[in-house]
Amino acid sequence: MTTDFPRNDQPWAPDAPTVAHPVAAFAPQPHPIAAGYAPMAGAVQYTPAPQFPPVGPLAPVAPQVSGATAKAVGVLALLGVVHMLVLIATALGSEPAGVPTGYQHLDTLQVVAGLVTLVFLGAGGILVFLRKQAGRYLVMAGCLLHLVAWIVRFVFIKKMVDDLVGDDLSPAFAGGMGIGFVLTLAFPIVTLGLALAPATTRWFAAATKA
Repeated sequence: MTTDFPRNDQPWAPDAPTVAHPVAAFAPQPHPIAAGYAPMAGAVQYTPAPQFPPVGPLAPVAPQVSGATAKAVGVLALLGVVHMLVLIATALGSEPAGVPTGYQHLDTLQVVAGLVTLVFLGAGGILVFLRKQAGRYLVMAGCLLHLVAWIVRFVFIKKMVDDLVGDDLSPAFAGGMGIGFVLTLAFPIVTLGLALAPATTRWFAAATKA
């Protein structure tokens, strides 16, 4: 079988079939979507991920506030209730013979002050454990009242002893009075100091903000 190839000397015929150049088959084709074609049915569509705003610096985490001092205030307040009951019972006991007339009502005033202090400490101690700011104020008021009442009592008792005994007061008795006075006032001073401590203030402030 022979194939007839056109010779260069033959004229070009317009109706002759043309053959595409091989490079034209590899020319870049437009994207189907860009060319206006609809995507194929069932084709997976790519959705770009949403752009989130940049994350700024994290807010500092507030440290946990310890309630050790506040709880100690509550415990001491409730123990103070027992302490006041003992002092009231002692004040209600029989007065020693020879007490001057001007000092006979001193124990009565001490009992009244002790009852008020007892109410303040009892209610305040319970409210402190409930983390109520009012409980702290009640405990502080009870401690201040106890301090004032016993300072007044000590001044009157010392004057009464001086009037009765004078310079004959033994050093042992005077020392015992001083030690008893200091120990009696140690409870309200320690409780008041813990109630005023910055840690106690922060503990109640954190409960108010919560």
